[in-house]
Amino acid sequence: MIRQIVAVDRAGGFAKLNADGILEIPWNLPGDKMYYRAHIQGKRLLMGRLSYDAARAKRAAYNYVLTSNADMPVVNGEVVASIEEALDKNKDQDLWVIGGEQVYAETITVADELYITRVEGDFTCDRFYPTIPANFSRIFISEPRQENDLTYRFEEYKKQS
Repeated sequence: MIRQIVAVDRAGGFAKLNADGILEIPWNLPGDKMYYRAHIQGKRLLMGRLSYDAARAKRAAYNYVLTSNADMPVVNGEVVASIEEALDKNKDQDLWVIGGEQVYAETITVADELYITRVEGDFTCDRFYPTIPANFSRIFISEPRQENDLTYRFEEYKKQS
C-alpha cells in the first residue's frame, strides 16, 4: 500500500525554501507533528533530496531518497534513481511518501491513501501539494484543533476502485 502524508495551508502549500536552500514548514503544530510521527514511525519512507535534508525522522524508518546523486549518503536507507525503483523495492510492503512537491505529484496516481492535515491560513509557501484526483473519497475528517493561534484538521482519503 502506498500512502502520502502532508500538512497543507488553504492554498495547498506545505513548505518554503529558505535562503540556505533548506525546506521549512511555516507553522509549528505539535499535535500535527505527533500525528505525523505516529503514522511514519518505523515505516518505509520515500522522499526527495530536499525533504530528506529537512526531515527530522531520518532514523525512524527506512528511507528511499529520490535524487540523481547516487553517491549521496543516506542514514538508514538508500538512494533511488526513480519512483519506479522505489515502488519495485516495496511491492510487498507499505511505503509512505513524505514529499517533496515533485514526489507527491508523481506518486499521487499510484497512492492508495492520503493523510492530509489542513491548516487554516495562507503561509505564502513555494512548495505545493497536487490536486487530489477525483477517484479519492474523504473517509475521515477530525474536529478542528487549535494550537499556536492556528486551526487545523486531519483528513484521510482512500482511493475508490
